[in-house]
Amino acid sequence: IAKKRPQLTEAHAAARLKWAEERKDWTEERWGHYIWSDECSVQKGKTEGVKWVFRKEGENPYPVGLADRTK
Repeated sequence: IAKKRPQLTEAHAAARLKWAEERKDWTEERWGHYIWSDECSVQKGKTEGVKWVFRKEGENPYPVGLADRTK
C-alpha cells in the first residue's frame, strides 16, 4: 500500500522560494558544477495522479506499494 506523500508546508514553500531567489542570477557555468539526480515537478496540492512510494533504506519495495495498473 502506497504511503501518503508528505504535504508541502508554508515553511517548505518559503524555504524553496528563498533557495531559488538566491540562485536566480547564477550563470549556466555555475549551474554546471551541480548534478541533478531526480527530475520531478512539485505543485502544492496537486498530485497529477502519480502515486509516490517512500521507503527507508533496506526496505523491500516489492510487492507492497505497487499500484495495480489493470482496469
